[in-house]
Amino acid sequence: MTIQAVARHLGVSWDLVKGIQKDNLNKRYRLPKLAKIKRIALDEIYQGKKLGCCLIVHGCFNVGR
Repeated sequence: MTIQAVARHLGVSWDLVKGIQKDNLNKRYRLPKLAKIKRIALDEIYQGKKLGCCLIVHGCFNVGR
């Protein structure tokens, strides 16, 4: 469901729903737990002259291998 659809369904403003979602995502993903990460992989993607480069960081967890 989109933010706009949720706001309409609940009868509140779009900004309120966006703020709640932003706070929730910050609480859940702000400080990742690094204790179980064994490797870190970095990917750099070039998106053209206008957008430049994007850096993606992957945390590789030990999954029994």
